[in-house]
Amino acid sequence: KDTAERVYRAETSFYCPRLVYTDGPRPVTVLADGGFHKQYPMPDTETVSTIGAGDNFNAGFIYGLLRQGITRDHLDRGLTQQQWDGLIADALAFAAEPTVIEVGSGAEFDNAVAAINGAAGGEYVIKLTDDFESGGASFSSACAITILGGGHTITLGQYSSLSVAKGTQLNLGSADD
Repeated sequence: KDTAERVYRAETSFYCPRLVYTDGPRPVTVLADGGFHKQYPMPDTETVSTIGAGDNFNAGFIYGLLRQGITRDHLDRGLTQQQWDGLIADALAFAAEPTVIEVGSGAEFDNAVAAINGAAGGEYVIKLTDDFESGGASFSSACAITILGGGHTITLGQYSSLSVAKGTQLNLGSADD
């Protein structure tokens, strides 16, 4: 059986100097000019549906190009391993289901913030289940974060920051009409 790598090297690498391919739950493979070859493990996630997974991966890859300011000129010159690592991390983050953390107290909120700030990547949703007073927290994370409650949403992109002062009352409010 032919592998994607063998077919790429034998049939298409002369006119397509870079190939990124996904293979379900198996690692994402990057083959690029200059002999660059790296496999990126897929995060452990429960697959609910594979519909749109490739589209989400591609959207995350494009987001990574924009976030890192990578242009066609950069691609033509060849990317560094660090640039490839960032692109694939962004693509995988878009393709994965977000981690949902339900929060109903100040202590739970503080624990959620600490967990997200300590995470290397991914997407998180904090779902507020009750009104509570914050003990003070500051998001400073490489992760995309969404805070939901009572029909209201706060979204923080990767590398965004948000501080919640000690004593701040976080209220669910009423659902949007």
